[in-house]
Amino acid sequence: MMYRVIGTLLLSLHLCHSIAINFASAEKEVPEHAGSSHQHIHATKEKHYGADGSHDAEYDHEAVLGSQRRGFDDMKPEQAMAKFRELIGEMDLNNDQYITEQELTEWILENFKNLDAEEAREEWEDYDENRDGKLMWEEWLEKTYNLDPAEIADMLEDKNEDMADMAEQINIEQIKFTTADKNQDGGLDAGEYDALLHPENYEYMHDVELSEVIHEHDTNGDGLVDFLEFLGDTQYNTEDKLAERTNFEEYDANKDGYLDKSELREWALPTQQEAAEDEAEHLMTESDADGDGRLTRDEILAQYELWVGSAVTDYGNSLHDPSEL
Repeated sequence: MMYRVIGTLLLSLHLCHSIAINFASAEKEVPEHAGSSHQHIHATKEKHYGADGSHDAEYDHEAVLGSQRRGFDDMKPEQAMAKFRELIGEMDLNNDQYITEQELTEWILENFKNLDAEEAREEWEDYDENRDGKLMWEEWLEKTYNLDPAEIADMLEDKNEDMADMAEQINIEQIKFTTADKNQDGGLDAGEYDALLHPENYEYMHDVELSEVIHEHDTNGDGLVDFLEFLGDTQYNTEDKLAERTNFEEYDANKDGYLDKSELREWALPTQQEAAEDEAEHLMTESDADGDGRLTRDEILAQYELWVGSAVTDYGNSLHDPSEL
């Protein structure tokens, strides 16, 4: 069978494109078909609030605990409470005994980045089959597309336009892979692989990501993306098309009807800043008992179930009096 598992290739290609296509920030209209650039729970606002408006408590716990969540859930209640107290101290960046919304936002944003890095490391370990501490392009290509470089060369020469287009896209992925290799030693360590998967977190990946988006959408070669190019080949119903128009107009800061490279940045490289700000505001609103715009340790501990969930809740229940925590 030509080029081995073309079906797998098509599926993998779709997943790789999710980073560069159909981006929308948490505050923007999101059509039903829109993809997501992150797979774990903090990926979208829809993970925080269900379709019926119900709140997902797990999102709060992940935002507060980050990559420490797994170990936290395994702790005994008294250990979990001790760890929670320690984390509250770490959130207080200026050591003034209060936690502001800005400090909380920075804490949550760092946790989101750590979760990205954890996700990347797990995949990197799986892909680095020879366990040499480097993920080579050939290893990534085999794992992701079940192809080798010789087959890509054959696809580029294929008279089938779809095959040639896919090969071209894989070559673009190789450029991104090479860019992620910051020390240029020929392979990616876990941190560099995180840069490949989550380029929005790494400044040195931004230009290559923007170039890919422009290459993909700028069909007339003028260096700009108009609304029709923004839509691409996707077929939209009326409602989704209106939502995409709203998104386009928000990205179009100078309102000239085109997205230039600076305006494309928000689309191609959506940060998690807004999600972190929204979560910090939510935790502040629920926990700031005296309404002074900052949180004390006691105010946070009074809302321990909201912040970290069952393990600390069990500890509080065992005492029967949260004021004694």
